[in-house]
Parts: sequence; C-alpha cells; structure tokens
Amino acid sequence: MDWQVEVQPGADPNAALSLVRKTPGVRSAVPVSLAHSSGFTATEQGSTQTTGPGMLLGLPDGYQTLFPGEIRSLTGRPTGVLLAQQTASNLHAAPGSTVGIRLPGTTGVRQVRVDGVLDLPQADSLFQKIGAPPSHSPPRRPTTCCSCPPPSWPH
Repeated sequence: MDWQVEVQPGADPNAALSLVRKTPGVRSAVPVSLAHSSGFTATEQGSTQTTGPGMLLGLPDGYQTLFPGEIRSLTGRPTGVLLAQQTASNLHAAPGSTVGIRLPGTTGVRQVRVDGVLDLPQADSLFQKIGAPPSHSPPRRPTTCCSCPPPSWPH
C-alpha cells in the first residue's frame, strides 16, 4: 500500500473512491472500513479473557491479492473473521473460537466465530493518523484487531 485516503464524517465515501480511482498512477483502490471496539472477550476452557479497546477492519474480497504483504495468514482460513495474532494470544482464541466484540455506546456483545489468525506486518502504517506529520501523532495502532468482511459487522 502506497497511500491511504481517510474520508471525513459527512463526506461521500463513494465519491472519494471514484476520485481516487481516477487519479493518474493509481493501480488499485478499494474501500476499507474502520470501527472502534471498546473491547473483545472470549471464554476458552472455562476461563474468560478480555482485552481493552481495539479496531475492527472491514476488508473487501480480494484485498490480500491487490495488496500482498499487508496481511499474512498464520492459521485457519485467510478470509472471514480474522483475529490479529496478539489478540488471539490475549484471548486464548484460535480458529473455531467464539469472540465477543463490544462496540462503544452499546451494552450488548456481538458474538463472532473466528475463521483465522493473521499478522499485520504493516500495522503501524495501516493505523497511522492520516494527514498528521509523524512527529505530531503517534500511530493509531490498535491493541486488538479483528478483520471481518464489511457486511458482517455493524458500522
């Protein structure tokens, strides 16, 4: 990935994507959705583990083919509901585990079944604050990450 465009609240994401795709030199452009989680939870072998806040990524089908090297599949399926390696370790979760996702402003927990575990080798660039000089803004690197197809989780 060479660069990202962050669409501000109230802007039309489809118009932004269209403009980016028309920009000379752009080879591929796809929408990626981000959402905050207030935490993740999992119960494995009678023990419940929880994490702090994290980010959810909604990646379109074919993302890994278009942007090789951004996601490295470690175990399980390379598509579906994927947990970052550190999150999976913290939750003692693996493919087949059920993980609860807490969303800010809600009281419920959304349960999802884990399809795979991944590594995000370029996580610092993926979660950096867009438009801020590196010295003024620390990376938005999440403490946890769950990659899900966009239609399967609420925005």
